[in-house]
Amino acid sequence: MDTNLEFKALLFVLLMVAMLMWGGCTPSRAEDFVLSPPLPLPEKTAPPVVLPSNPDPVPEAPAAEPVVTPEVEAESDPLLLSEGWQLVADEQLGFQFLLPPGWTYDEIVVNDPNLPPSGAMERLLHLRPEPWDGDFVPLSLAIYASEAAYRRDHLPGDLMEEVEVNGATMIRETYHYGERHALAYTFQNDTEVYVLLNNYFTGWPERVEGREPLAALIDPLVASIAFIE
Repeated sequence: MDTNLEFKALLFVLLMVAMLMWGGCTPSRAEDFVLSPPLPLPEKTAPPVVLPSNPDPVPEAPAAEPVVTPEVEAESDPLLLSEGWQLVADEQLGFQFLLPPGWTYDEIVVNDPNLPPSGAMERLLHLRPEPWDGDFVPLSLAIYASEAAYRRDHLPGDLMEEVEVNGATMIRETYHYGERHALAYTFQNDTEVYVLLNNYFTGWPERVEGREPLAALIDPLVASIAFIE
């Protein structure tokens, strides 16, 4: 019995050895190999751009310089006075201006007891050459004693600019009427007195035509407006 088992075990071992030897000696054939598809090449990508966590702020463009009208000294300009300009002052409201030679002003009543009260302006002056043949008022000067009165009576213009006059800031506004325009100049002091000069002259070419010397007087007149203590 034991001999029979030993014989079967030996036979099994020999059979296994024969099978291994047979498999190792079999020549390889091309059809016995399965080729795997080639691996894709990695794509070339640009290195990532790393932004700084706190980039420096872009500096803002410098603000435009204010438009400066011709300088005329506050108080009274000796050169203009020597040329016949007249000093007009209101000590109660605390302002003054220079009037060109040959010019005058008309005082318009704003608080006539026989008329409905305006409730806004303290004074209203119409400035014009003498004589004057135009059908329009070249300049009007309105004075207000408070910001509330000024705001109630004055509408903002289409364009607003800050203009330096005598070391102080004046507001110049433009009102467009087609190809023509009016200008308003506002001066304001610390006591809330507002001086508003309206220019209905230089923005109309047909009004300036033939009156160029008069139009050239407007800028010095505007620049002569000043507050007094």
